[in-house]
Amino acid sequence: MKTSTMAMISCLLILVGIATVSTAVDATTRPAVWGPARRGCRFSLTPDRPSYRFDQPIRLHLALENTGDKSVEPIESNLMIAYRFDIRRMDGMPVPLTIAGKQQEIAPIVHLRTNTLEPGQLDATVIPMLNRYYDMTLQGEYTVTVYRRIMPQTPDTEYDEVASNAVKIVVHDSDVENTTTKPTMEQAKVPTTMPVPEE
Repeated sequence: MKTSTMAMISCLLILVGIATVSTAVDATTRPAVWGPARRGCRFSLTPDRPSYRFDQPIRLHLALENTGDKSVEPIESNLMIAYRFDIRRMDGMPVPLTIAGKQQEIAPIVHLRTNTLEPGQLDATVIPMLNRYYDMTLQGEYTVTVYRRIMPQTPDTEYDEVASNAVKIVVHDSDVENTTTKPTMEQAKVPTTMPVPEE
């Protein structure tokens, strides 16, 4: 009975979008680049490579470190509640959500879980496929910043956010054998004027 209950809980967490693996540990090796410190914390974002083919999963490694003298509580629920993503194309336009990303936004929050991060501890998280939730199929360079949400110090705010460092990710189509060619960002732009039909 306990086994089936745990299996049902695991399936439910997958349905509401818990797509990360997170654990608080004493850090022995810390990332080299961090975002600005806030609330006694700093947050780091590292993709597993600088460029990807348009059909490859974009894998992100995230680390939240408590550098202060008080414990903090990172939110661990639905992916779109625990994190805020700012992903922009070369023209500065934000990247739209995929169908899976939109489902994440409207997924019900069964329980707002938090994780206590003590001073000196680091919370390491992996998002295995960012482009499952954001449409990053257009070739070109993207700028990605992630905001980690933590429980607020005062009850008048919903949560506080700790920003990561900004990273550049390049999406390309370098597979010679692949006959499917994705449009570039320039080609995908909507024309500002419509052509006049010939009489």
